[in-house]
Amino acid sequence: STRVLGIFLVADLTMVSLLTSKNRNKRKLRTLTMRTIEWIFILAICVLVILSIVPLYVSPGNPGASKIDSAPREKELPVQSRTEKFLIIQSSHPDTGSTLLSNLLMGLFDPVDADYGLLRFHNGKKQWVINDRPYTDIINGMNLHVIKTHSIEIKNMAALFEPYFGDNIFFIRSHRCKHDPQCEMHNVLCIKYDHLLYKTSEDKKKVIDGVASTVSSMILKGLKLQDIKVDVDKAVRRLDNMDSV
Repeated sequence: STRVLGIFLVADLTMVSLLTSKNRNKRKLRTLTMRTIEWIFILAICVLVILSIVPLYVSPGNPGASKIDSAPREKELPVQSRTEKFLIIQSSHPDTGSTLLSNLLMGLFDPVDADYGLLRFHNGKKQWVINDRPYTDIINGMNLHVIKTHSIEIKNMAALFEPYFGDNIFFIRSHRCKHDPQCEMHNVLCIKYDHLLYKTSEDKKKVIDGVASTVSSMILKGLKLQDIKVDVDKAVRRLDNMDSV
């Protein structure tokens, strides 16, 4: 396309030169010729500028893909935050088996030495805190995947942790109500209180297995990772310790 444009430009300039040489004594024609040359010169500069800019917007690996089209449409987060980290917020009303569910989830997903993280909004400090410390002081260095809260402000909490975990935030809730509209949200999993009850060790194991299967399926569906492991034995030991207190 550049060669063709060059040929046209040479032809135009030649024609103008001939017209000028034959009509040097005619002022009107000379003026028209000069204006034509000026417009051709301006057009050539514009074409060169366009040709020099266009390659900057073409991805080297895919000539047809522009950097504008391939730019991310959401806020960039650290790779680790988007692919390796995830957070489970156990968000239940009081007296719904929330302590049992929190310990069960921590046994499944957290290290043995993980702290018990309690999230709440501190009215005096006017900020969210984990274990009465600003959540920002803890979230970067915490070695746990599960925190507990009695707040049901799902959207506010999701926005709070989104810069650290991206979309890898899941809410697990135990409930006794007949209908909870938040249970229909895509990142909320509700477990009926009756499904957490047990009397024998065998029943306890069945409850843990059921929760482990349901929760891990939810997380694996939302995450890119496929190697998240649950530790059922550790969850059994954690509930045993809880029951012995």
